[in-house]
Amino acid sequence: MKNLKELKINKNLVIILCVLLLSMFLGKEIKYFFEEKFTPKYYQIGDLKIKADNLKIIKKYSGKYDVDYLLICALIQYESGFKSWMVSRTGATGMMQVLPSTGKNIAKELSIEADDKLEYLYDKDTNINIGTYYLSTLIEDYKGEKVAAIARYNYANMNWKFGWDVYNYYLNLSKQKIKKIR
Repeated sequence: MKNLKELKINKNLVIILCVLLLSMFLGKEIKYFFEEKFTPKYYQIGDLKIKADNLKIIKKYSGKYDVDYLLICALIQYESGFKSWMVSRTGATGMMQVLPSTGKNIAKELSIEADDKLEYLYDKDTNINIGTYYLSTLIEDYKGEKVAAIARYNYANMNWKFGWDVYNYYLNLSKQKIKKIR
């Protein structure tokens, strides 16, 4: 019988076959081992470190509402520093700092169940869904002018400094490579 070198078998193919054989005997345990070992826990974009599950949610809604995911990341970094428990002095809540009145209106529009306790705004998925939808409507209202949309997102009377700060941060992020961190 010829050895592996003579057969020129790809090492990766051998590894995959071994994993498949092991998974037949060990079941789900092997799957979870490899997911834990090879799935990134964080992503690094420039100076921004994002949990993998947060980035997955952001990308889901950025695609749904056609907003660049890096713009959403920049906005979240400036609004809450990715803290889902954050509440501002004005009552804006969650990662995207959604005001309760805005959250209720958009939740109704998107058929999301909204309670009076505002617990839904602390849920990362719901908060990012509502915030990204709201940002997309503002970008549309301002005919694609992102700085104006961000300024309006942050403050009803247009916080231009905030708009430019977030936009410049977004431009910086868009020039960086994304790295996986395990």
